[in-house]
Amino acid sequence: MSKVRSWVQSLVRFIAASGARRSLQRGLGGVHVAGLDRAQQALGAGPCIFAATHVSWWDGLIVRELGARLDSNQRILVDAHRMKQFSFFSAFDCLALDRSGLTSARPAIRAVEEHLAGPGTAVWVFPQGRQLPTSIRPLRLQKGALWMAKKTGACLIPVALDYRFLESPKPAAFVDFGSPLAPLTQERLHEALVQGLHRIDERSSVQLPAYPPDLPTRALGWLWNQTAKGERHG
Repeated sequence: MSKVRSWVQSLVRFIAASGARRSLQRGLGGVHVAGLDRAQQALGAGPCIFAATHVSWWDGLIVRELGARLDSNQRILVDAHRMKQFSFFSAFDCLALDRSGLTSARPAIRAVEEHLAGPGTAVWVFPQGRQLPTSIRPLRLQKGALWMAKKTGACLIPVALDYRFLESPKPAAFVDFGSPLAPLTQERLHEALVQGLHRIDERSSVQLPAYPPDLPTRALGWLWNQTAKGERHG
């Protein structure tokens, strides 16, 4: 029975991962990542906690793909209420965090401590606790990520995550991995995330290659041109 359960779980994870990748490809106009090498070096040296800004529903899917790129054994700490809304996140090895009190949060905290066992292991945390526009200052960070880093001895890495409209009608995702945080203070974490968001502003302002228009856009352009020709000859 355990082999059957394991096979079913593997199948569900494969289907969920394939669906997530398709959703990203269809819904976003690209994912631009900076600082991936710094994250890989930190993971090679020991366990890591990635503290990311939380902007959109897309964040969890992007984090899952980043884990695959980093080749890390990772968990994503997700609010228990959100896990109930989007139960498929459980297929991504997410940990449900009940924020109603310290006692209810202990199982997730204990799971984080057990998971961060050595190099290559990681936990993703969204210290804002909920989705917020990155234009809001201060970023309203909670202290959980910092507390877990101090308690486990894991390296804390700030990750600025945001979205921009470029040459495509779909938003592009931008990810900026910062340097391992030192000293471990709430002020330093806030400063590092804001600096990462500024770097995203700079990168997104650079002229990037235009995305080819999709079929409906090309069809609309053709129809417009035909209408314009008719008006000129009318």
